[in-house]
Amino acid sequence: MTSFVGNLSFGHIAECQISRFLIKKNWGVIPAYEKLLKDQKGPRIFPSFQKEPYISPDLLIYKGQEVYWAECKNKTGVPYNRHRSIFTTGIDKVHFENYLKVDKETPWKVYVFFLHGDEVLEGTPEGCVPPSGLFTQWIGNLKLTINHECEKNAMIYWDCSVLIKLCNLKEFMEKIC
Repeated sequence: MTSFVGNLSFGHIAECQISRFLIKKNWGVIPAYEKLLKDQKGPRIFPSFQKEPYISPDLLIYKGQEVYWAECKNKTGVPYNRHRSIFTTGIDKVHFENYLKVDKETPWKVYVFFLHGDEVLEGTPEGCVPPSGLFTQWIGNLKLTINHECEKNAMIYWDCSVLIKLCNLKEFMEKIC
């Protein structure tokens, strides 16, 4: 089982890299990096209208009058779903449901950014090339395009084709260096 601290470090890499990419694209970035290792919780949003806080997306980004939340996901590769014959990507169901609430209850839309590495994962058919690069999609569109849920690991998955590709991996790496 992967540790919270290990996941935190791997995820933080994506936050930093995606932040640099967005800054180079003239977006302002306000990171929400305060992670509480003691209780294994990330930053929270404390809305005045409810008792329980929301998990904060990783970044608040802005350009001019446009302001959005950005949740950053880092994947070494994209798994191939042999039952559906597609490449899929996903996030924890609890976090997905939380970000839907943040999207609904705050003034800013939540976008999920997926940084997909180019590792070919086990189970990928010979000759199939998994999508790699930086992708995004508004959480509201993700809600409408769920491909499947996995109760065993409490994840929500999407066909990678519903994501908006911002750049390939080479362009991404050139932009952040």
